[in-house]
Amino acid sequence: MKKILIGLFIILNTFTPQYVVLNSAVAIEARAEKVAFNTKTYKVHKLSCPSAQVCTVNCVTIERKEAYQKGGIPCKKCGG
Repeated sequence: MKKILIGLFIILNTFTPQYVVLNSAVAIEARAEKVAFNTKTYKVHKLSCPSAQVCTVNCVTIERKEAYQKGGIPCKKCGG
């Protein structure tokens, strides 16, 4: 029983650091994602959102983090 637990411990410790690094890279990419930000309504849209594709006059493409720092509100359709 002790050998099984030690084996499981070694296996889990071998794979955990790679998983953490992968999650950190994904989190960094998510923060740098570009969104459409409506400067009049402060709505934040994913670029694939139909509302973002229709918005031409007041929309700018910026990073998600910057949009929310400017007071952005997530779109009800796509979640921004």
